[in-house]
Amino acid sequence: MNVARQRSDTGSLLTWMQQIINVRRECPECGVGDLSLVDGAGIPPEVLAHRIDGADGSVVFFHNLCDEPRTVDPGAASGLDDAGDIEQLFADGEAEPLGDRLEPFDVPGYGYRWIRLLR
Repeated sequence: MNVARQRSDTGSLLTWMQQIINVRRECPECGVGDLSLVDGAGIPPEVLAHRIDGADGSVVFFHNLCDEPRTVDPGAASGLDDAGDIEQLFADGEAEPLGDRLEPFDVPGYGYRWIRLLR
């Protein structure tokens, strides 16, 4: 593959990797925060949900490990009771935009969402 061509392609692996690196740099809690799993009735068994809490804030990650879409209801999940306003940091290309609060949302097959919890 030609790198110049990959840079101009918004769907290329190179572009995706650059985006994920940039988002990771914006999340200092990922390097030094405390990791905890998020579980409960609102998290389907096929979805890996975890959060990292740091001095500067919290980020919660949802990863759908199956090929079918799954609906996540964060309100029914333990470990997200302090979620107020949110900011979506990273999601796969098929994900619908989120609102200002953690409400039920779909995660496409093999999809993901990284969400900052604003305090």
